[in-house]
Amino acid sequence: MYDFDLRTGDSAYSFLLDFFNMSREEYQKEFRIDCKEDIENFCKCNISKVKDISLEDIRIWGFHVLGSLDECKEIRSQGLKNLQKVLSEDTALRRMLKSYGISFDIESIAYNYIRENK
Repeated sequence: MYDFDLRTGDSAYSFLLDFFNMSREEYQKEFRIDCKEDIENFCKCNISKVKDISLEDIRIWGFHVLGSLDECKEIRSQGLKNLQKVLSEDTALRRMLKSYGISFDIESIAYNYIRENK
């Protein structure tokens, strides 16, 4: 039985290492160097390891927290979005954070905080 734990990045990474029976070094070499960080290419290279696994042998662990600043109006009109989209598009959360001087640049993996002196 494989436990695919998506609750943290570290646990998801540990699952991949266990599932593909790789050390960290082997995974880094194969994914980053051999497959040039192309997930589809990585999957093609490792399909033989996946073919024999039954979905019944994988348990997926995760959780999702959902909140709303506008009584779910935005969710009802635009649907659910992942956090990257919520922080990069014109959303209630992004506007609220911006009002406090906080902004995110998802593509550059950066955030900015501008403190106002009052």
